[in-house]
Amino acid sequence: MQACLTQDQLLVEWRSSDPEVDTWVVEWFPDLDSEPSTFYWESVSQARNWTIQQDKLQPFWCYNISVYPIWQDQVGKPYSIQAYVKEGIPLSGPVTKAENIGVKSVTITWKEIPKSQRNGFISNYTIFYEAEDGKKFSETVNSSILQYNLESLTRKTSYTVQVMASTSAGGTNSTQINFRTLSISILEIGFITSLIGGGLLILIILTVAYGLKKPNKLKHLCWPDVPNPAESSIATWHGDDFKDKLNLNGIDDSLNMEGDRILKLCSAPRDLIDKLVVNFENFLEEVSTEESGKGMEFPVLPAQLRYLCGVKCQEGLLRPGL
Repeated sequence: MQACLTQDQLLVEWRSSDPEVDTWVVEWFPDLDSEPSTFYWESVSQARNWTIQQDKLQPFWCYNISVYPIWQDQVGKPYSIQAYVKEGIPLSGPVTKAENIGVKSVTITWKEIPKSQRNGFISNYTIFYEAEDGKKFSETVNSSILQYNLESLTRKTSYTVQVMASTSAGGTNSTQINFRTLSISILEIGFITSLIGGGLLILIILTVAYGLKKPNKLKHLCWPDVPNPAESSIATWHGDDFKDKLNLNGIDDSLNMEGDRILKLCSAPRDLIDKLVVNFENFLEEVSTEESGKGMEFPVLPAQLRYLCGVKCQEGLLRPGL
């Protein structure tokens, strides 16, 4: 069975294996994404062809045409074919995506264009891809293939891809997609991991073997000896210094006690200091009166009294002559 276009008609021809059949029923309806709502049919006798005017069919629509053999009021298995009275370029390109991205390969997949947007028979698909350095490539496959593996790509490189669906009237590109090849593959990662794991395993085996052969050295290597502070020569070397420091501390303590007594005296209440000063003035007057005629020297005062005298002289409580 075949269909062809003449000047203004669509011609459908078929052959029958049963020469006794001479009556046929031709059925046609548009092949849409949804179920057709209208079916058309026409009877043909004493012929194995059928024609229809092109203006009775919609351009860019695909029609399903079936021929049923009729023999003794029985309907046989039909012959079927699809036909366009006029083809155009697809209204849209196929939906495309990149899968199984590797170091030097990728799988490009796409979906069929909806029937209502094909505008003709899809004859082939062309995959256009371009590397980031500007190099362009293309691969063409037939209409039954919906995926293609791109090989010999460059490692760690960005690519742009478009898939064009073509009819006898022309082609339409899909939306551009992007992908980037890997810098290292899963196999390479597994190989490197195996090398590292093997190296660690060999190191562990050698360490265990060395420990079994020389356990003392391995123990000393893992747990080194810690010096005992009690047996250190530094403790002996500092002993005399500690004794000297103890003697110096005793002297410092006596000096501190003497200074504390002076400070306590200096910090005595003001009334007590005033009484001491008055008593001391009286004492000086008596001594001065009794010894003035004898030519005796003024007695040496204790340190505390000399300090008080100095303080009171500064405050104006003692006369300068005393």
